[in-house]
Amino acid sequence: MGDDFDFMVDANHCYTTPDAFYVGHALEELGAYWFEEPVAPEDLDGYRELRAGLRVNISGGEAEFNRWGWRGILENRGLDIAQPEVCALGGISEYLRVMALCHAHFTPIINHVWGSGIAVATNLQLLAALPAMPGGMFPREPMLEFDTTENIFRDELLTEPLNIQQQVASSGGYVAVPGGPGLGVSPSPEFIKRYEIGA
Repeated sequence: MGDDFDFMVDANHCYTTPDAFYVGHALEELGAYWFEEPVAPEDLDGYRELRAGLRVNISGGEAEFNRWGWRGILENRGLDIAQPEVCALGGISEYLRVMALCHAHFTPIINHVWGSGIAVATNLQLLAALPAMPGGMFPREPMLEFDTTENIFRDELLTEPLNIQQQVASSGGYVAVPGGPGLGVSPSPEFIKRYEIGA
């Protein structure tokens, strides 16, 4: 990390609102770019209070599973950055509906990304297709959130692994969008067979 890199903090909704204010003020001093899920996803009032009272961006939304819940989150005005999780939402069609809601509420999107290699490939395709936000309110390039903990279903599932960390290291921080048919990737039949659970 340094002056040329943003850093973000994910609390995994572990704080009460007063504690989140305490941590959030410290993050402001440190120059954090966002404070992700500072309080429970159901605490919409807490999100709104934190967004109104802190300078650090408040992000969240990965634990919301449909457009109706997202409508409530966005109407509440508690997020600076929306983080829909396409796989938790049930797929691309519902994600596109949530994306439209976010744009209608002038809320930038940085997808929450976690899970298998197919989930990462899906998000790369979606990020590549994200339209610009209205009025240039969010000029930065799309960002890929990428968890680096060990995950064989992310790293070994695909016939041609995405090797995200290697791509980032060798390309100055950029990742290629898979170019094959569909999502651009194929699962390995051998890997699936190895972890298949009988009926």
